[in-house]
Amino acid sequence: MQRWSIVIALSLGLGGLSLPASAQNPAARTAFDAGMAKKKAQDFAGAEADLQQAVKADPSYAQAWGELGNVRLKQSRAVPAIEAFQMALSKQPDLSVARYNLAFAYRQNKQFPEAANAYRAYLSKSPNDGDAYYGLAESLKAANRPVEAAEAFEGYARVEQRPEAQKWVQAALA
Repeated sequence: MQRWSIVIALSLGLGGLSLPASAQNPAARTAFDAGMAKKKAQDFAGAEADLQQAVKADPSYAQAWGELGNVRLKQSRAVPAIEAFQMALSKQPDLSVARYNLAFAYRQNKQFPEAANAYRAYLSKSPNDGDAYYGLAESLKAANRPVEAAEAFEGYARVEQRPEAQKWVQAALA
């Protein structure tokens, strides 16, 4: 039942938000742009190499760290993705997509308590995100915290408004 989370976390990534590239370092910007082009072409190994060059050229480049995490997730490499998302957030704590994707990566790596904490942190800034509530609920359920999971499923049902998701709402309430 990982329906929307995968689409949000992996398809949009940080590039889907048109975040600004680093203005301080042209080499980092060039490597970032090359990495994003390779990501779009689904050359994830090439994208990872370019994004690593971007963060090497500018270690403070939060968006590049976040995209590095995204391409690592695309390659089913949750642990290095987690490291990249943590770096992104250490550089820019309000980078909400990196926070969401960190939670998703923890969940993919079966680190359910960490995933729950990361989803909660994300939801503190984006309280109407049904996908995050669903991820939180699934993480709590997997962590054997049924009461908290039920509360999170109720939160999901409360905020989920998309017509195509109503069957998931009914399943969550059950």
